[in-house]
Amino acid sequence: MISRPTNTNHYMERINNIIIRLFNNPLSVLRFALPWLVAKVIYDQLNIIYYNSYDHVPAFSKTWFLHLMPDSWLSFGPESKFLFILLVVCAVGAALGIAGRLCLLILAFLEFLVGGTFESLGIFDHNSSLSSQVLLILALVPGTMRISVDYFVYKHFINKKLVKKPNGPPPKWGLNLILIVLVLTYFTAGVSKIRHGGIKWLDGATLGFYLENYVADYASGEQQLLIANDAINSGEHWKDNIGFEAHTYGNYQYRTGFKKLANWVAERPAWVIAISVITILFEFTWFIVFINSKYRNIYLIAAFITHTMIGVLMGLYFLHYRIICLCLLDWNLMLKTFGGKYGKRLAARVQSL
Repeated sequence: MISRPTNTNHYMERINNIIIRLFNNPLSVLRFALPWLVAKVIYDQLNIIYYNSYDHVPAFSKTWFLHLMPDSWLSFGPESKFLFILLVVCAVGAALGIAGRLCLLILAFLEFLVGGTFESLGIFDHNSSLSSQVLLILALVPGTMRISVDYFVYKHFINKKLVKKPNGPPPKWGLNLILIVLVLTYFTAGVSKIRHGGIKWLDGATLGFYLENYVADYASGEQQLLIANDAINSGEHWKDNIGFEAHTYGNYQYRTGFKKLANWVAERPAWVIAISVITILFEFTWFIVFINSKYRNIYLIAAFITHTMIGVLMGLYFLHYRIICLCLLDWNLMLKTFGGKYGKRLAARVQSL
């Protein structure tokens, strides 16, 4: 009868220690989650490049990174399996932390290389553009390998003095560097909207267009196609002089119910205007994340909800962004705010380390 509560307390203590360790090492959590997603993106990109027999990158299509690479590195042949093997090895190594920093560097390099080649096909992957930069940062900043096979081996077999050190959080500058890259990605998206659409972007026409149009008839949207109709009356033209109708970067939502919801929103001008204004305000108020943890959490939760709604309405779920946002939250503050008495006690323990 006495052993039950003792065992319960023991298990609760172990669970608490795991939670504390995770909260103190968000970059390690991010390091475990992100490589699998980036590797899947690279794998899909390689398959499309192979499928299109794309054996060179035109000079005018090269990204800044591809301009630094020799031309011989920009040829991908279907007979070569080396990249696929390297991809699997690096994804496993980066996630588990086995030669973790090296694997992260290689994965980031592969996405810069393959993703840049993929972009020259006319397809820009927003997910991997951010996550590849985050992988590069994770490979270089402290705190990335605190929960890893590498750290376990180093702590228990090479430098045993580390065992006696407290398991407090690593320096915050690594996390803040990733946070800067994330919020500046949002800010540049806002600048791009105003730069190309002007204040007129806020009238909701652009957003409504993306919500309603979907052109899957041409290779399932794998290649960008601009589609115009010269039979359209000039009064019906969409912000252009050529009768622009649609293109393959439109709505990718396949589920009928969600598609109907997107059309329902698009048919209500007040809604799309409100969403457009909120979007710009969100993208231009990125600086609040550096005021304090409360505003940081509000902004990141708003970003998570935004990407979730984009997924529901347009089929673009931005999973990479949502995972990055979750890992950058101040979970200690979340515990204090929403965790009740247990959360406050646990948060106090996290903060005391």
